[in-house]
Amino acid sequence: MKVLKKILKKNESKTVHASSASSANVQLADPDNIPAWEMVANRYQFGVNIGSWFCLERWLTGSMYVGNGDSELDAVTGAVQILGTDKAKKKFEDHWRGFMSGEDWQWLADNGFNSVRVPFGYWTLGGDYLSATPFEPYKEVYANAWSIYKRCVIERAADYGISVLVDLHGVYGGANGDIHSGTSSGTAAFYSNSSMCRTIESLGFIAEELKPYVSRGYIAGLQVINEPQYGKSLESFYDQCLQRIHGIDSTLQVVIADSWDPQRYRGFAQNRINVTVDTHYYRTFSDDDHKLSPQAIIDSTGIDADTDVIVGEYSCVMDENTTWKRVDAGQRQNLVNAFGQKQFDVFRRSTAGSYFWTYRMDWMPGGEWGIKQMVMQGAIPSARQPDSKVSDTSRTAKCQEMLATHANYWNQTSPGESMEHWRFEKGFMRGWSDAAAYWKFNKSVIGNRRRYRLDRLSRHVGECGTSKYLWEFEHGYNQGREALEKSLNAI
Repeated sequence: MKVLKKILKKNESKTVHASSASSANVQLADPDNIPAWEMVANRYQFGVNIGSWFCLERWLTGSMYVGNGDSELDAVTGAVQILGTDKAKKKFEDHWRGFMSGEDWQWLADNGFNSVRVPFGYWTLGGDYLSATPFEPYKEVYANAWSIYKRCVIERAADYGISVLVDLHGVYGGANGDIHSGTSSGTAAFYSNSSMCRTIESLGFIAEELKPYVSRGYIAGLQVINEPQYGKSLESFYDQCLQRIHGIDSTLQVVIADSWDPQRYRGFAQNRINVTVDTHYYRTFSDDDHKLSPQAIIDSTGIDADTDVIVGEYSCVMDENTTWKRVDAGQRQNLVNAFGQKQFDVFRRSTAGSYFWTYRMDWMPGGEWGIKQMVMQGAIPSARQPDSKVSDTSRTAKCQEMLATHANYWNQTSPGESMEHWRFEKGFMRGWSDAAAYWKFNKSVIGNRRRYRLDRLSRHVGECGTSKYLWEFEHGYNQGREALEKSLNAI
């Protein structure tokens, strides 16, 4: 089934028009001719991680380890030492090619998931990208890794209408001391000049490789690092990444990690073009959460975010030795379901997308770490959208109804004030039209709502001039988008 490829074929020739917007972090195409790459990058991402595919973690795929240790480097070292290079290469390539079956992709599509986040490391690029690194002795094992990633991840996902958030999880030197950075060194050496420079160089290569996929609408974004320990050079690194990547492809959405400081990096992203912030939401690791009962965690579930943020990782896991000790075992499933449903709802309302950690492990269906089990038991709702059709003829009637309500409210609240309700009408019509265009694109909904609102506001100012009543356009825009989605019963 070539779902996304069929949908996108007619969009491949669309050109990108620079936005007239002067607002920060806005560079969108002609509103009446929205191209595929823009909708894939800015729609709400109903997402799932596929961990331990190209960035191994023993706790997920112990079958890939024949020696000691828990990291990717440990796995390949043990395989080469015990099996020899040729057999180790075959073992890894069989894993890369066979980790996701057609049935797996179909399950994701059937349950409405439209994006996957697939971690990999610089070692996946093979060749000289491994020189002078701990992976250099294993160049032959990784010789075909990147071509397999493109074919078995990006192209295969597109067959099922699913986009990919290409996630450079393992950077040179390691972004943190955890094993998902690629080694078991326990250190983060990323902030050396050579490590940052090599990472930027590798991202330039990746951006070039992704260009044809971006133009076809296969790519949700390129994430440049995962969970970095904070360093004073991080923001400079991000700016250099943006310069390098957008110098190659200005339409490629760049995803930066918030380094466990969400507000700092949301502010950073809002002043830059085509940037989204990745935040991770776990309630099982911190000492503060260990003091809470399951219900207290559910009640406090929330995210102080805006729609330039994605939740790149979350799960339904709470700590076994503290949180779950506070309730009877018989309550567990209902509480897990309530926790998952609360997260799904909060993220849908407050962010531009979310990616559950994770899809596949040796011990399927994965418990509270496994999306399949969580969907099957009702903890995570299916994201499958209804088969509703957009009624273009109802837009004007609904607009007039909402405009009358808006005008009546303000005429009573501020009698005698000469407001500009015509701006509300223009905003409503544009919001409805944008939402309708997204729905017609594989039943998508707008995820980066702030980005769209600011772009449309800037265009409105260019056409109609500024005013202290610009808020009426913004309010109308939000009302129009929401009215269209509500009429479709969109998730």
